[in-house]
Amino acid sequence: MEGQFIDRLLASDNLITVNKVLNLLNTLDKMGIIDVLNGALQDEEMISKLLGSVINDDTLSVIAQWDNLKESIKGLMSLLDPETISSLKGVLEIVKDLQSSGILDPIKGLLKDEETLGKIMSALVNDFTLNLMANWNNITKDLSSLNLENLKYYTVLVNEIGEAIKSETVKPVGLSGLLSAMRDPEVQKGLGLVISILRHIGKHYKSEKS
Repeated sequence: MEGQFIDRLLASDNLITVNKVLNLLNTLDKMGIIDVLNGALQDEEMISKLLGSVINDDTLSVIAQWDNLKESIKGLMSLLDPETISSLKGVLEIVKDLQSSGILDPIKGLLKDEETLGKIMSALVNDFTLNLMANWNNITKDLSSLNLENLKYYTVLVNEIGEAIKSETVKPVGLSGLLSAMRDPEVQKGLGLVISILRHIGKHYKSEKS
């Protein structure tokens, strides 16, 4: 066994390595480092402190979590991808703009205000919004069939209905009152409009049924 070791040691490649090691040791000896190391190895208290700093709960925890650390390091390395860096720059630019415009501070304050944040979340997530999301496709489909050129008429209709409902002068009308109101030109116009609306509703109803 010793003969084999000596033969391997005397091999040309290994001799070069051994020579480098000896030169290194010689240099360390001239610098006085060997003596310092030798003294430290003989100082049990110093050795104990060194081992205590190397082997402790923190280092053991790092060793135990090494696999997770490697995955985290891989994740950090992925941040060096040019596309990721470009995306991060875009996000940082948005944050910078929010900061310079003064919007970021109110947002930060809002996030710290649990009561206000809770109210906002309640307003965003409730039975109405959940029902809206559940029927979103049908709603958008029906809205797409609206003729937006008639939007001004929808607005007029809603406004006038609102004015009529909030009026405090509305009184019950019987048959005689209805006959009397029929002489009012405005009522006659409104009745004509209602009949026109009913006609279009009837036409749509028949087309839907056919």
